[in-house]
Amino acid sequence: MSMTLMTQAMSIKVGNPIRKLVLIKLADNANDKGECWPSYQHIADQCEIGRSTVKAHIRALEEMGLVRREYRKNGDLNQSNLFHLTFDKLTQSTTESSGASNDLGQNLTEGVGQIITEVGQELTEGGAGVVPGGGAGAAP
Repeated sequence: MSMTLMTQAMSIKVGNPIRKLVLIKLADNANDKGECWPSYQHIADQCEIGRSTVKAHIRALEEMGLVRREYRKNGDLNQSNLFHLTFDKLTQSTTESSGASNDLGQNLTEGVGQIITEVGQELTEGGAGVVPGGGAGAAP
């Protein structure tokens, strides 16, 4: 089990919670080189999903470039596939684009701060939040 790959798998957005679970299970089975060879049935049992669902999500992960599958045979007998987790490419592209996402977060925070300031000014200048004098507890 590679804790590094598991942490990376948890931080990757794959667009589907079951697909993410399959990816995390592959990372859980992987060695430090990102290689693992669990059977579809093993993944299905561990994730509590159907075998065909596992196959569909692994195909989707391959299309996303997160997994590469190597088919293995021993003579006429099929062996479990060898899966290679390919997070390196994703990590590089995420690192390159991280500057833009940090700027976006800063702009959003500044925008929210401006809105809060404007609402606070309305409240102190007699806006909807100001409580007029009088009422049940006021002196006559």
